[in-house]
Amino acid sequence: MPHSVGHPGRVRSQLNRLAEVAGDVPAMVASVSPVPELVAAYAEAGADRVALTLPTAPEAETLRMLDALAVFVGVYQ
Repeated sequence: MPHSVGHPGRVRSQLNRLAEVAGDVPAMVASVSPVPELVAAYAEAGADRVALTLPTAPEAETLRMLDALAVFVGVYQ
């Protein structure tokens, strides 16, 4: 379970390297920023799942961020 590389242009090489080291295993990438281009790059490169990052914040702000993430992930289901 690698951590996100943070830039869409580096995604494919990251997952290719994972395949070289680990073989044909499902790839779940952690700490992915909710940036459409980044999530799309992981999907196109064959990631099975991504876990979006959620920064630590006060409760009200965290709940707002979770609501925004719920809308964001609805596009990818």
